[in-house]
Amino acid sequence: MIDKALLSIVTKEKRKLNIDETPRTKQIADLHKYFGSKRTKMVTEQQERLKVDVENIKETLEQTAKETHIDESDVVSFKPDENDSLYRPPINRNASRVQDV
Repeated sequence: MIDKALLSIVTKEKRKLNIDETPRTKQIADLHKYFGSKRTKMVTEQQERLKVDVENIKETLEQTAKETHIDESDVVSFKPDENDSLYRPPINRNASRVQDV
């Protein structure tokens, strides 16, 4: 039986995204913008708009996790042997008609 649970952030360091912008990727993006088709230009511009600073997001998430407090009174624990009547509607098992159930 578990009385308390500790929530924490789990990150996998091995699965880092390769989103570092090198001068070559910047040059390719510029070439796509100037000489690419409409679709290529649109995709390149969309990729630039969707770039995210991963470190900034990590710091924000860690700060939010530090500021989050969970009150034990808000946590409801259910034991496997408890009755299901806490979340199920009442059932008339001796009903003779469907409407009586």
